Amino acid sequence: MQTMGDAEVIRRNRALLQLSSEVLLCRTWDDLITVVNERIKAILPCERISLSVYDRETDEVCFQAAHGEMSSAYVRAGQTFNVGANYPQMGAEFRQPLVRGDLSAIQRNEIEEKIFAEGIHSYCIAPLLARGVAVGTLNIVSRNKHQYSETDVTLVQDLANHIAPAAWTLHTFEKLKVEIAQRQQVEAVLRESEEFKTRLIEGSQDCIKILDLEGRLLAMNAGGMQVLEICDFDALCNSFWIEFWQGEFRSAAERAVELARSGGSGKFVGYCPTMGGKPMWWDVVVSPILDAQGKPEKLLAVSRDITERKQSENMLRAIVEGTASVTGKDFFREMVHHLSDAIPVRCAFVTECANPEKTKARILAFWDGKDFAEEFEYDVAKTTCEEVYKGETCFYAREIQRLFPEETALVELGGESYIGIPLLSTNGEFIGHLAVIDTAPMDSPRGLDVLRIFAARAGAELERKKAEDDLRAALQEVERLKNQLHAENIYLQEEIQSENNFEEIVGSSPALLNVLQQVERAAPTDATVLILGETGTGKELIARALHSRSARSNRPLVKVNCGSISAGLVESELFGHVKGAFTGAIDKRVGRFELADGGTLFLDEVGELPLETQVKLLRVLQEGEFEPVGSSKTIKVDVRIIAATNRHLEAEAAAGKFRADLFYRLNVLPIHNPALRERRADIAPLAMFFLSRFARKFGRKLDGITQDAMALLENYSWPGNVRELQNIIERGVVLTTGNVLTLEQIWVPATVPHPPVPTVSPSSPPQSKLSRASLEDVERQHILEVLAQTNWVIEGERGAAKILNLHPNTLRSRLKKLNIQRPI
Repeated sequence: MQTMGDAEVIRRNRALLQLSSEVLLCRTWDDLITVVNERIKAILPCERISLSVYDRETDEVCFQAAHGEMSSAYVRAGQTFNVGANYPQMGAEFRQPLVRGDLSAIQRNEIEEKIFAEGIHSYCIAPLLARGVAVGTLNIVSRNKHQYSETDVTLVQDLANHIAPAAWTLHTFEKLKVEIAQRQQVEAVLRESEEFKTRLIEGSQDCIKILDLEGRLLAMNAGGMQVLEICDFDALCNSFWIEFWQGEFRSAAERAVELARSGGSGKFVGYCPTMGGKPMWWDVVVSPILDAQGKPEKLLAVSRDITERKQSENMLRAIVEGTASVTGKDFFREMVHHLSDAIPVRCAFVTECANPEKTKARILAFWDGKDFAEEFEYDVAKTTCEEVYKGETCFYAREIQRLFPEETALVELGGESYIGIPLLSTNGEFIGHLAVIDTAPMDSPRGLDVLRIFAARAGAELERKKAEDDLRAALQEVERLKNQLHAENIYLQEEIQSENNFEEIVGSSPALLNVLQQVERAAPTDATVLILGETGTGKELIARALHSRSARSNRPLVKVNCGSISAGLVESELFGHVKGAFTGAIDKRVGRFELADGGTLFLDEVGELPLETQVKLLRVLQEGEFEPVGSSKTIKVDVRIIAATNRHLEAEAAAGKFRADLFYRLNVLPIHNPALRERRADIAPLAMFFLSRFARKFGRKLDGITQDAMALLENYSWPGNVRELQNIIERGVVLTTGNVLTLEQIWVPATVPHPPVPTVSPSSPPQSKLSRASLEDVERQHILEVLAQTNWVIEGERGAAKILNLHPNTLRSRLKKLNIQRPI
């Protein structure tokens, strides 16, 4: 299967965004095919592109426009073909693209025969889906065989989805023009019919007037007098009809009378108020009344009230002009503003679904008659738009405050009537709604056709905006991952350049095996581990073992030596900083917490952290979020914490030198790493391990260590622990002149064996019963401490379940399993 690189994907996505914005500005099929051809040719090879419209009543497809290098006598505007006879799988249910890779093998219908004769070998047809129904097709063809891969076919369908709203709008307007033309033809026939003149003339709401050849009023129908608010026709009889018109419309009336007097028919559209001053627009036709010889003897002037249509046209033109050059949020604001003024109503607003269940709405733009309101979300239940969010068009003519008493905003707006239109995506899915509210009742839904047109336009714009936002978010995520990878590479290079204390854990003493057993139990969990032990005991090795055996082993183990960072820079090191956060912050820095997202963070010498930094660290451990230095943006991370210290943190917490709440948070699973004097059985294997290691490093051939030297090593107290042993062996390898290390080469601080010293010193944490206990004992002790801290409250924000990051029912099960009961 053909795949695309990131650059190609971005190029195609940008072309889709440009296409989506440009097609909505197209006013004709030629404009649309020109834009489509320009964008498609930039990302997809083809010789010709065409657009067609499907008529479900006749089951025919009609080509509307074609563009490309290859002209065709068959594929041209106006050409039709029967769908059932050529493509039975198409029609109203046509939802998937149709692709042919090699027409030279077989031509399945007349169309394929014709285009193959023109040199076409492969093509792809994608449905133009509007409200889930195929209204036409996007067709691309190529001279090459098997030109279009599965990826290309998917791209063609994406292009069709972006083109569909504009194609549907053009098709709808053309149908409307045809219907208007047909209606005008029917009306002309009816006006010329003698039966119509004699049977309906008096009751007609059209203003029908009889004029003499000079244009004087002789008679008028009763319906016309009522519309014009004329009470006494006698006062107007024999007056010149032309004088009722003013300005440019008087000249149009004069031309119409002159044409009718000469045997023709004069038509014009003009403005003329009623006798009561009511503004009205008229569609006027002046025609001759012929005598028996076929000569004009009188004139018939018929004026039809088109005020509402004219207002709709003006309204539609104003809204289209106001929104033509804007997109996104600006489009929605301009649309509701112009809708409110044009219909007119008190306020207009547009929303989008705020949740998948379609129970919440988010305001995209709200015009209250004076200004734009703030964007907000609300529950649709028991509001005027509840039924609209079920996909229904809703109209409430009056008393909406009484019908929806819980919608308090209606009182502030003085709302009396309401119209709501659903917004649908190209596949017919409900995505939001457009609504208007007025302070007066509506006898009929005012401006409904215009609202429906712009509901469809708003739905297409909302879908385009979502696609644009998704693409932008995807690009930002790619950029974020690129930056994270860059930061991880830098960190790993730093780790490679620094030498680890040990390459592996060596020894088999009971004390060490007990530690390794605790590691095996703790590693698979995400629980926080606190490694206790003197300096030089290899606490970092334990941390690496915990990480390598955990589910996070495929992510980095990020190490922070809290004691080696100055107090002023420790927060920047842990949480990162933005450019300009402080003097010297010349660039953005990614902190160790963000770098360790998804992995493990090892806080070595955690007891060295300043108290103010401990507060921030506690928040990260509890909430999983932090703000970089100098930034207000909150970053969420998923990090497992392993801490290590050579201090007695519990005693320091009691003395106020370390936060007690942070200690309890870190002390979930304590592991005591024994000093070397507590595992003397491991001194000999460790010495031989270091001997082999440094012999290879320095290119020396050494066979072993003398018994006297080994006895000296085993009896020494090793205050520096394994690190001190490593340094002494390295010194011996460097200074030796023979093949065996002797007492002369292995120098220790005292040549006389030191007596055994206590295993717990004032500077090292005592090995409590908890460190020797089983994992179950550790868990029981920790739960009891948290319960005591919360006064045995389990649920709620301050409950033990919240602190332990457990569901309340899970915690109750643990209490029962561990036989923990609240003391009476």
